[in-house]
Amino acid sequence: MRERTPIPLTNASASGVMILEGEYLACARTGIEAIASVKQRRFNIILMDIHMPGMDGYHAIAAIRDWERQNSNARTQMVVISSDEIETQARSAALAGCSGYLRKPVAPHDPAAVVTRIREMRA
Repeated sequence: MRERTPIPLTNASASGVMILEGEYLACARTGIEAIASVKQRRFNIILMDIHMPGMDGYHAIAAIRDWERQNSNARTQMVVISSDEIETQARSAALAGCSGYLRKPVAPHDPAAVVTRIREMRA
């Protein structure tokens, strides 16, 4: 059986709705914490909030992608979470190298649906 790797969520306030079947959820409160977490362990999927204190999600995504390239690591699947206008954020997420976009407020079934879609793309 494949070991389950935690999924970091970069917005602790959203963790109440993040119940993902068969996955462990790790939380980071800031983009800087998310980067540090990625450097410490391998994650299957990152759900990245765009509006965080200290460093926004897009800067954190860029830093994670740079670190992955510098260390010859496979690209981690990332999904952007934002309350901003969907068309602009979905386009920005794709340009940043993300696999998807969730609009706030996040419904309890939304993260699981995105994770399922990403898993199907990898299969």
